[in-house]
Amino acid sequence: MSDTHHWRHDVLMVLVIVVWGVNYVIVKAALGVMHPHVLNAVRMGFSALALGGVYRYMRTRGEAGLRTAFRRRPARVVLVSLLGYFFYQAAFIVGLDRTLAGSAALIMASSPVWTAVFSSLLGYERIPRAAWLALLVAFSGTVSVVLAGSAEVSFGTEVLVGNLVVLFAAMLWGGYTTSSRPLVNELPVFGFTFLSVAIALPFMAALGAPYAADVEWSRVSVPMWIGIVFSGAFSTGLGVAVWNASVRRIGPAHTAVFSNLTPFVAVLSSWVFLDERIFPAQILGGALILTGLVLMRRIRRRAAPVPLPPTAPR
Repeated sequence: MSDTHHWRHDVLMVLVIVVWGVNYVIVKAALGVMHPHVLNAVRMGFSALALGGVYRYMRTRGEAGLRTAFRRRPARVVLVSLLGYFFYQAAFIVGLDRTLAGSAALIMASSPVWTAVFSSLLGYERIPRAAWLALLVAFSGTVSVVLAGSAEVSFGTEVLVGNLVVLFAAMLWGGYTTSSRPLVNELPVFGFTFLSVAIALPFMAALGAPYAADVEWSRVSVPMWIGIVFSGAFSTGLGVAVWNASVRRIGPAHTAVFSNLTPFVAVLSSWVFLDERIFPAQILGGALILTGLVLMRRIRRRAAPVPLPPTAPR
C-alpha cells in the first residue's frame, strides 16, 4: 500500500471512530426511553437497510455476489455473524445498562489487546514488541481520558456483574475482529457485513420483542429518531463494513488500535453536544492515543504481510 493510500485509509478509519464516539451520546440518550434490546433491534434494522442499499448498488457495478462464497463456508459465516452482531451487541448493551459509562469505556478499551492476542495465537499477524508497546501507549491514553474527567468509574461489587459482562463484550469484539479476517478476504466486504446483519437481525428482534410493548413510543422524539437512524446506518452498519475492510487491508491488530480513540471522541462529543467539561489530562490522553496510532502506523509500513492459513473448499 502506498503512503497516500495509507493516509486515505487512516482518515477513513478516524471518521469511523468519530461516528462511534458520537454514537455513545446517541445511545445514552435513547436508553432513557427505550429498552436496550429493543434499541439494538431497531438500530440493526436501519443497519440492514443501509448496508443492503450499498450492497445492491455495488452489485450493479459488477461486485461479486455472496451465494457461491457463502456455500463454501456457511457455518463460519453464521458463527462469525452472530458473534459480532448478536452476542457482542447484546453483551455490550446489557453490561452498559448494569455499570457506569466510564467503567464500560475503560473496559472496552481492552478490545485491541484481545484482538492482538487472538490474532497472534491464530497466526494471522506477527505482533512485534514495538507493536505491543504502541498498544500500551494507546491504552494508557484511553485510561487517562476516562479516569481524568469522570466520576462515573467504579469496579466495586455493586457494578461487578456489569463490568464482567462488558469485559466479555470486549473479548467478543476482539474475537469477531480476528475471526472475520478469513471471510473478508473471500467475500465482498459490504456484502459480508450486510449478510452478517441479516443473519443476526431475527435473533436480535426475538430478544427485543418481549420488551417492545413497554416502550413509550410517544417519548421517542423526532431528533432522537434521527439519532437512532444515524446510529444504525453508520455506527452498526456502514462503520462496521469499513472496519471489516480495514481488517482485510492491514490486519486485525493494526485495525483494532484505532478503537482506542473512541472514548476520546466520546468525551469531545459530550463537550460539544452536552456541554460537559473537558479536562487537561484528557487532552494529554488523546495525545497518547494519537502517539500509539502513529507508532502502529510506522510499524505497519515496515511489517511484511502474513499469509492466511490455507483453507479447504467446502
